[in-house]
Amino acid sequence: MLTPTYPSHHGHFELCLAETRKTPHLRAALTVFCERLMTDEIELKLAVSPAQMPKLRRNALLRSVAQSRARTSLLKSTYYDTSSLDLKNAGMSLRVRKSGQERVQTFKAPARARNGLHHRQEIETPIEGETPDIEKFRSRRLARLLDKKGNPGRRIPVRIADSEIELVLDEGTVNSNGRSEPICEAELELKPGSPARLYELALALNEKIPFRVEARSKAVRGYDLFAGASPTGSKAPPVELSPGMTSADAMHRLARFCVDQLRSNEAAVFEGTDPEGIHQMRVAVRRLRALLSIFRELVDDDLLMFLKTELQWLQRILGPARDLDVSILETLTPLKSQFGKERGLDLLTGVAENARKEAYAAAHRALGQRRYTRLLLRLDLWLDSGGLAATQDHPNRKALMRPVGKFARKVLNRKAKKLKRLGNNYDGVTVEYLHTVRLAAKKLRYAGEFMASLSPKKRSKAYLSRVVAIQDTLGTPNDSVVGPHLVASLVRRGRREGLDGEDLAKAQGLITGWR
Repeated sequence: MLTPTYPSHHGHFELCLAETRKTPHLRAALTVFCERLMTDEIELKLAVSPAQMPKLRRNALLRSVAQSRARTSLLKSTYYDTSSLDLKNAGMSLRVRKSGQERVQTFKAPARARNGLHHRQEIETPIEGETPDIEKFRSRRLARLLDKKGNPGRRIPVRIADSEIELVLDEGTVNSNGRSEPICEAELELKPGSPARLYELALALNEKIPFRVEARSKAVRGYDLFAGASPTGSKAPPVELSPGMTSADAMHRLARFCVDQLRSNEAAVFEGTDPEGIHQMRVAVRRLRALLSIFRELVDDDLLMFLKTELQWLQRILGPARDLDVSILETLTPLKSQFGKERGLDLLTGVAENARKEAYAAAHRALGQRRYTRLLLRLDLWLDSGGLAATQDHPNRKALMRPVGKFARKVLNRKAKKLKRLGNNYDGVTVEYLHTVRLAAKKLRYAGEFMASLSPKKRSKAYLSRVVAIQDTLGTPNDSVVGPHLVASLVRRGRREGLDGEDLAKAQGLITGWR
């Protein structure tokens, strides 16, 4: 039984920080007191444009499974933290919500990671006043942090298949320190049932109404706004495998690692212009493609083809922005500092910056498309639906259950032999061929990074260092292929825009000589 109910929330959100006493043991006190009483909260957040929200309310699929008329309520929620943001730093939150004359405080703590879902543990307790009753948590007072006001809520219960879901529509604005940010999103919260139903419902809705899968909670968005920091790119943390893992379990963990890196850089690409965001998102796509190549025998053929096609599309979208970032930061900027009086370099830099703006806009649009949302949802459905764990009926069950240690040795040996074979033809070959060799080295590097935790740290580090050295050695020939093509295209664009062709040609010559 899948039962989405969806309240639509219209609200005004404010963020403020009040002074309070230090509470060094707050996090532990709340966790210890609550851990046995907590229930799981599993939800999928969908960012919807204001223009699409009425269409979502009138969606035929939701109306066809509605079990009763909509219910509307006015909600007011306030979030609290210590002055040193102990809860925020631990991924926790404390909220007081008012609905009519009822007041409920909710404490949330992170649960185990679960694909694209917001998976948290929570405990709710009724209280009398407007502020938290910390005695119920056996702790001290908290500093008020997030004030969420005036949310009329609308709920429509529906029933689908074997699970229950609550669909919540939120519309409002976050205001803090003179800054504001609109919120317009739908939350699919799982009640009893299978998480796969969240993705299936979201996939069905995505075919009719465009939206993005939102990675940040409202509390996180409030904290970000309070800090006034623009989203920045982030590198992936190390991933740990154990020799006792099956190949299926290892693939699941590595795929989750890649998708998490992809999602963690979305905001930097979608909302900002940090070059590291584009770079790290592109790295995540390449790692996912490498992973699918390594474990291709363990993935359903139709799904494999879909993922390969969509990841290639995404890499093509992100590529121009990254290439222009590198060209501006590593070539044009150093040359301008060395040859500052060359007018052609200024002209070419202007052309490159305009092209980069367009490339970033294209990446921004791609992340807002149904196609990208469908890719994310299909990835998460694959990782959560049991396609990896339910191996009894899998045609490659033997391979799935193979210890990952043996699988890793086989993969690394195969890729190392391929690189060696390509390298034997190094002398007298074209730069295009050297690019092929470099790609083989990159694939070996990704495989080595995936499997590094299966070997002693010293041995893995030495192995990867040798692969990176090969890759770096081959990087310059590859740059000599990509760089000139990009510069030539910028010169042609500048001429089409009416810029001085002689100055542009002189700048192109400087770049060629400098390389």
